[in-house]
This record gives sequence, C-alpha cells and structure tokens, in this order.
Amino acid sequence: IIWGVESGCQRVLDLMDKGTVVEDMSRVLRDSAHSGIKNHVFLIIGFPSETKEELKETMDFLYEIRSSIHSIHKGPFSLYKDSLIYENPEKFYITKMDTPNYSKNSTQCAIAYEVSQGIKHSELKLYSDFYTKNFLHHFTYFSENLNILRHHALLIYSNPDKLIFNVKRPGAESVPTLVQAW
Repeated sequence: IIWGVESGCQRVLDLMDKGTVVEDMSRVLRDSAHSGIKNHVFLIIGFPSETKEELKETMDFLYEIRSSIHSIHKGPFSLYKDSLIYENPEKFYITKMDTPNYSKNSTQCAIAYEVSQGIKHSELKLYSDFYTKNFLHHFTYFSENLNILRHHALLIYSNPDKLIFNVKRPGAESVPTLVQAW
C-alpha cells in the first residue's frame, strides 16, 4: 500500500489539514506490516513553516517504526499555482512567491517562495539530500532510489526480477540502479 504519511509531526499534519494522527499512523503501519502488507511511505520534506526540529521529529517517527516500512519516497515540498497553499499563503507562513513561469511543454511548474519561519525553500534540496544520505539506509534498498514517479515505483515492486543490481553500499546487499526495458 502506498501511504501519504507526509510528516511525523502533528503540527505539520494539522497545518496540511491531513486529518491524520501520528499515533494512528504508527499503529496502522505496524498492523498492515504484521498482516503481510508491504508499506510504501510518501514523505514531504520542508512543508512551509516546518522547522529542522520538526523534520527530525518525522525522521525519528519513521525510524521508530522502520520495521513496518518497506520503502520511503521522499521529496521536497513544491508550491503550485492554484493550490490551496498558493491561494492562502499567509496561513502557511509564505511571505513571498515568485510569478509562475510556464514553458510550452509544461502546464505546471513549481514556484519559488519565501517563508517567515521554518526551513527555507532554498534549503529543501539540502535537507532532502542529507536525510537520503544519512538516514534512509535504515530502510530497504528501494528507499534510496525512489526519486521516481509512484507509477514507476509500482512497476519496480511488481517486477523485482527485472532490476539490475550493480551498486554496493557498505554492509548492504546490492542496490537496484536501473530497470531493464519491459
């Protein structure tokens, strides 16, 4: 199951109006793993106003239930025109937004922004890269390679025999780096 966990910090979940409770997510992930379900977790890094401490709280939450998580897909927060956040920036501590710049080949593009509190938009990739390098090794080998679309992740999960394993991590099994043509 692909779960939109997004954060392990209740304040951030409430700001997102996610409708979930951290303790409930923990129980559901543990119960589903115990039932034999593979849990794929989506995570947003740097939701507007999320602090470094709150991001660490999310990582601590994930680490605590790591045996119930089979893979993590993480990505930095992206702001898009016409989203609830774009339409109500003050609620999300956004103080400035760039003008959307669409190319001929794109109908949507992420918009740069500034926040009055929390992780800066310009720092999102830094934090995403840091946690990928220093934290996600606690999870399955898929976790470090899921900077891909969810459709591709499902393709990988459903066809693991077609992966090419050729990269080694210290103390780990081979890591899939490429997917052969189906």
